[in-house]
Amino acid sequence: MLALEQDNRNMENDVLALAAARGEIEKLNENITLLQGNIESLGETVSQHIAEEERLKAEHAEEMNNAVNECARQIKSAMDAHAQEIEQINILHAEEIESLNEINGKRIEDMQSAMRAESERADERYSVLQSEKAEAEKQTLQLSAQFEKLRQDKLLTDAKLNALKKQFGLDTDDFTTEDRFDELERQYAALKALFKEEWKKSKKKIRREVLKPEQTEKAHSDEEPNGEE
Repeated sequence: MLALEQDNRNMENDVLALAAARGEIEKLNENITLLQGNIESLGETVSQHIAEEERLKAEHAEEMNNAVNECARQIKSAMDAHAQEIEQINILHAEEIESLNEINGKRIEDMQSAMRAESERADERYSVLQSEKAEAEKQTLQLSAQFEKLRQDKLLTDAKLNALKKQFGLDTDDFTTEDRFDELERQYAALKALFKEEWKKSKKKIRREVLKPEQTEKAHSDEEPNGEE
């Protein structure tokens, strides 16, 4: 009778452990769903940055092309006007020729300075977009690594849950379909990796515990006097 009561208590503890494992799985699934949403959101942000970068590059190229064309047109117009003015006043106003050259030279310098300033502003905007893109890619990689760890943790938890079910004679998941069989193989791989990692840790710990007394005994032996003169 006592054995039966003990078995019942053990079964109740196992059921509680199973319920706790299921709760942990639900939390992991919620975390995975949240991470997937974050990854998708970051992916959209990166895509938006890329699209904005391409748009700014196109705008910059168009602005530069328009500015160059406008400057060329204005320079040509100014030079033509200047040539006409020179032709008209060359005979009567020789001194004004030098003044006109200076005025038109200043106009050209001002236009070129404006073009350089606009080019620098466009380059600064491009650098900012490149930095934002790099940061978004870094965050995406970090979230991907977190997602992969959670995925591996879920696989390991599922494997432990199925092992507990099997141990206590509960119904396990149906792995007869191809997709579920692949899931079973992934769970097996996760358990195998855990076993290998824990086995290495245990082996190193046992080796240290075994070698430490031997090293201590050898050290004491070396310190003892020989006793012979």
